[in-house]
Amino acid sequence: DPAIFFALGKVHIAEDSPSQAQSAMERAYQLVSQPQSYQSQEKSRKSGKSRTESFARNREQLCEIGLAYGEILDELGHQEQAKQVFEDAYQAYPAFPGLAYVYAKSLLETGDENAALAPLAIAVSSNPSEAQPYIEYARALLRAKENPEDAVQALQNALELLEKQYHEGDPEAEQVQYLATALLAEAQEAAGELVPALQTYTQALETPIAEDEQWRSKLAIGLGRVAIHLDQPEVAIAALQDPNQKEIQQTEVAQILCEAYSAISLTQEALFAARSAVHLSPDNVEILAWFADQAVELGVIAEAVPALTSAAQLDSKRTDL
Repeated sequence: DPAIFFALGKVHIAEDSPSQAQSAMERAYQLVSQPQSYQSQEKSRKSGKSRTESFARNREQLCEIGLAYGEILDELGHQEQAKQVFEDAYQAYPAFPGLAYVYAKSLLETGDENAALAPLAIAVSSNPSEAQPYIEYARALLRAKENPEDAVQALQNALELLEKQYHEGDPEAEQVQYLATALLAEAQEAAGELVPALQTYTQALETPIAEDEQWRSKLAIGLGRVAIHLDQPEVAIAALQDPNQKEIQQTEVAQILCEAYSAISLTQEALFAARSAVHLSPDNVEILAWFADQAVELGVIAEAVPALTSAAQLDSKRTDL
């Protein structure tokens, strides 16, 4: 009976003996996964029950044991094996409480980000009381560039939970709030909610997450993009102009600044930004074509010709150059 080995495994877990717990849980999982191993083959044949039907009949027990066994495997460093156990249990009963999120986490830990999207969707559909499933679901949607509106809703749910946890004295809630706010800005932009995105990017840049250089750059660029779309070039310039650096460091920053300066008739500044973009990405056909357009608009048509010539040499199949 798998229940006996499962109970033994839980005793070992309580005693902080993970290796012994693994052995007991492994046996329990083998038995519950293959019911015929503890039923006579004759009885199995007479019943006519397939392995799939046996799984369906015992699916709750399979998932309960699979969850515990997979978590022990993961604790002992056997991530791939744990993922397989979670997957088998998930396939048997995707809606088993807590299983979809645990399976999704195992996929994320092993780099299977796209595969994690479906179980994450199931995890949030059960309205979890923790913020993390909502955050991971939103991240997966943003990475896949799918359904940004769902990402916005998930992050708003996460922030509501985190606000409650923060007021209840959870010391980690505030840090997670900063992350959720930054992700919400990205999701709102992707969903075309530009006015809220502008506000959320601004808010995120005022939190400690902006002390991280990568996050600050990502948030500032996002704010600049949104500001340009909202015809607020001064906001874009304020977000991206670094007084400590004479040279522009990123191509996208250079493009946004070029558009912003051009919008307020600062032609020389716009030209400097456009040339910086080409300097940073001299072999990028799209950037060269973009520069040619900017050069024409800014009245330096002579600079457009060599840019288009270089682009055509890099991609001879482009007929629009």
